[in-house]
Amino acid sequence: MEEKLIDRLESAVARLEALSTSAFRDHRVSDFSGADVTIDPSIVAFDDLLGQLFGRVLAADEKIGGQVLEVTKIAQ
Repeated sequence: MEEKLIDRLESAVARLEALSTSAFRDHRVSDFSGADVTIDPSIVAFDDLLGQLFGRVLAADEKIGGQVLEVTKIAQ
């Protein structure tokens, strides 16, 4: 019985990890029923905006280095 529970938990964790890593990369999420759900375009646009802003800041901070670079990586 414990092995079945562990197997179910591992399966659930694997599905959650797959969702979290692919949600913004693919701009689509597959819920547990298997139906495809499109992510709201405003969320995708916001994610793209943050990616652009952090990209510019990170490029400048790599030249500065030190704690400035560390803080930017943490904030990202």
